[in-house]
Amino acid sequence: NYVNKIGVRLNIPIVDAGTLAYKGNATTILSQISRCYSC
Repeated sequence: NYVNKIGVRLNIPIVDAGTLAYKGNATTILSQISRCYSC
């Protein structure tokens, strides 16, 4: 939640990524274009 607030306030893109065994995912959250991380 803290990272989301700072990203939205300063208009900084947030990159979220994770792995599970051989699978992985990554997403970019742009507060002005897409929904915020906690929305």
